[in-house]
Amino acid sequence: GWLFIDAKLDKDVRDQLAYMTRVFGREDEFYVLNVDDPENSNSYNPLLSGDPDEIASRLLNLLPSSENSPGSDHYKQSASYALTVLIGAMQAANKRYTFMDLAIMLQSAAAIGKVETLVPLDSSAFMVLQVFLDQFKKKDKNGVQVDVNKIKDILGGMSGRIAQFAQGKFGRVFNTCEPEIDIADIVMNNKMLYVMLPTMAKDNAALNLGKMVLSDFRTAVAKLQGLTKSERPNPPFIS
Repeated sequence: GWLFIDAKLDKDVRDQLAYMTRVFGREDEFYVLNVDDPENSNSYNPLLSGDPDEIASRLLNLLPSSENSPGSDHYKQSASYALTVLIGAMQAANKRYTFMDLAIMLQSAAAIGKVETLVPLDSSAFMVLQVFLDQFKKKDKNGVQVDVNKIKDILGGMSGRIAQFAQGKFGRVFNTCEPEIDIADIVMNNKMLYVMLPTMAKDNAALNLGKMVLSDFRTAVAKLQGLTKSERPNPPFIS
């Protein structure tokens, strides 16, 4: 099995790889991720694998580096905490979600209120969610409400970057709760994934996509490290 991240849209390489998999009778184990051509791409959702901290860290790759910038670092840490809490709540509610769902959640008081009703009351995730939301709640004539404007002050930029992966060609590949590409499955079962990055046309988005794929891959490798040698892929997976 292998993971090949190609920093260009090279259809000749894709077609050659596809031909080789057919020759060896492994075409069902070959996946292509190409956000520039959704019609010829397998679907993918990197928000569904890993614990809340791992997924939040994956999403933080969408933000610029905060090195040597205390203000940016504070914003990044706030975004990380918020994402960890909200993702933990969704996982505790046993709900699968997409980039679009998460983007809406970061901008809508109604959506966050809906999440509150889904999380089991006796779970630690519910308590953490309540503590997080308390700092954004205000009282008005309709009772206690979440002030979504305060949330936007902290997470507006993060929400915009997440929404980028929920719209257009990216959205056609990423907005699924039943993705065809599961990197943990690909690694464990020695399958093949060819990632085509549109670096010439969408350099920042392509770079962020590459970072998220690698982060997802690290999560899969971390799971492998907990297995005995006999349980790991044989022959070893190549990346």
